[in-house]
Amino acid sequence: MTTIPEIILGMFDIRRLKNKCNYPNCNKKPEKEILIYEYTIKRNNDLATLYLCDEHAAKARELKAKIKNMEPKMILESKQRSIK
Repeated sequence: MTTIPEIILGMFDIRRLKNKCNYPNCNKKPEKEILIYEYTIKRNNDLATLYLCDEHAAKARELKAKIKNMEPKMILESKQRSIK
């Protein structure tokens, strides 16, 4: 069974951190910081913080869809902010 970290690592290269877009083979500077988290009554559980260029920012929605498909009862939220 695939885990949430395996899905994230399969879609993004998070070792680049804030230096380059986390989408594989993209060397652009990140323009968006996207936090994906599980929303719960008691607290929010951070799942991933992605740093993506404008071209790949929509890939975060694909990640949320894959996680939601795997864990349908999980309430997922995301916050996006521009990086200057």
